[in-house]
Amino acid sequence: MTMRLGPGPQAMLRYARTKQLCECFTIVRVDGVQLRFCTHDAPVYLPTIDETFSPTPRVGATSERRQSALRGDSLQLFGAISSGQITTDDLRKGLYRNASLLLRVVDWQFPWNIYRESQKWIDRVSYDGIVWTADVTGHVRFLQQTTSGPQGATFSKTCQYKLGDPNTCGKDISAWHITPSTVDAVIDPFNQFRTLAAHWGHAAINSFDNTDGEYAMGNIVWATGSNAGLKSVIYQWIASDPNATTSRLITLLHPVPFAMQVGDSFSADVGCDGLIGTCKNKFNNVNPAPPALGFGGSAYDPIASDAVEGPQ
Repeated sequence: MTMRLGPGPQAMLRYARTKQLCECFTIVRVDGVQLRFCTHDAPVYLPTIDETFSPTPRVGATSERRQSALRGDSLQLFGAISSGQITTDDLRKGLYRNASLLLRVVDWQFPWNIYRESQKWIDRVSYDGIVWTADVTGHVRFLQQTTSGPQGATFSKTCQYKLGDPNTCGKDISAWHITPSTVDAVIDPFNQFRTLAAHWGHAAINSFDNTDGEYAMGNIVWATGSNAGLKSVIYQWIASDPNATTSRLITLLHPVPFAMQVGDSFSADVGCDGLIGTCKNKFNNVNPAPPALGFGGSAYDPIASDAVEGPQ
C-alpha cells in the first residue's frame, strides 16, 4: 500500500530541502581578540548584527548534549589549524582556554533569520599540529562551585579562595608584588632561570623575599619576550642561589611554550598553598576583619578516614 503525504507535510519537506543551515561562531579569546568563522563554504554576512563570518578549513561541531537539572550541556568544536585564524602559536599560549563562544544557527540564503543563539565557554583545547579540538560547556559551569563558604558547594581542608581576593580572602598582597624584574641568566630555556636580587624589586624594603620558598606557588606574568602576556606558576623559589649568591633561582611549575631569553621582563606575585598554617603564620589572615572571609577551608572537620581510625 502506497501512502501519500498531505499538502502540509509536503510543504514542510520542500522547505526543509531548500533551507540551508550553517553555524556561525564568535570566539573572544582571553586576550580580547575576536574571531568569527562559519561552517559554510563562503563568507556569511549577518545584517542584524552587522558582522561577517569567514569560512574556516574543516571547522565543525558535534551534536550538542543537553541534560536536566544542574548537569551541564556539552559540545565539541573541531577544525584545521591555519595560518590565518587559529594558529599553533596561539594554541600553545593557551589563549583559547576559558574563551567565550557565541554560537548562532542561521540560514545562509536568508541570513537575517537567526534560528538559534547560545552562549558557551571553552574549557579545554587539544591539538596535534593539524587539527584542534575544543571542549565547550554552558552556563552551568558557573553554578558548579568548587569553593566552600556562603555559596555552599564543596568543602575542603585546604583553602579554595584566590589569594588577595577582597571579597573572599581579604589579604592585601600588594607588598609582595614585584615589578618589573628581568631574566638575567637562563638555566633551562623553558622552565628555569635566575634573576639578580637587585632586579627582583624591593629587597631593601621587605625582608621576606630573602626566604627560600617565599614566592612558591606564586604567579609570573610575562611582559616582554616570546611569552609576553602569558602567566606562569612558580614551582620553586630560592632566595640565594648557591651557584650565584646574588641571584634568585626560579623554577616554573609548567614549561613556557616559547624559550625564555635574557632580558625578558615580568612581574610576580606571592602564592599560597592553601594550608591553614600558611594562612596563619605567613599572612596572618585566618580571621580578618569583615566582610573578608579569611581562610576558606575546613581544616578541623573530620574526613572519611577519621571514621575508621582507632583511639590515640
